[in-house]
Amino acid sequence: GVVENELVILVENNLIALQKFNHREKNRNVEEVKQKLNKIIGLDSVKEYVLKLEDTMTTRKLREEAGLKTASISMNMIFSGNPGTGKTTIARLVSEFLAALGILSKGQFVEVSRGDLVGEHVGETAKKTTEKVNSALGGVLFIDEAYALNRDKNDTFGLEAIDTLVK
Repeated sequence: GVVENELVILVENNLIALQKFNHREKNRNVEEVKQKLNKIIGLDSVKEYVLKLEDTMTTRKLREEAGLKTASISMNMIFSGNPGTGKTTIARLVSEFLAALGILSKGQFVEVSRGDLVGEHVGETAKKTTEKVNSALGGVLFIDEAYALNRDKNDTFGLEAIDTLVK
């Protein structure tokens, strides 16, 4: 409805003004990322999911500001597919999109692989993994070829990295 030339919605008997959400500086950045995403050929279901994040996060923010309950959202994502299918490209765009939406406090994209997380000596892996996780706080940690962390049950260094990530 419209109240005093202001767009509002009614949620659980509360009127919430939408005007303050429409004049964000970040809208320009959001549109730029959307254009980059739409230029990618294929991956329609992935693009649809990413674009729905904007609606989900806007709704969540509206509910928070109105003092209503919000469900916690896990932002863990797995990008799987054959080499060359755009997994890293999409991960970078998701990171940009989340930063443009204001969901990420810093917005950096930290890309790591097994070598960045696993140490050569006992005790070194947890330290290296923790440092990489800490460097990504407020942004996105992208673990390229994460399956390489668990080569087999005797790979204690890879398992230590996984345990540290889970923790």
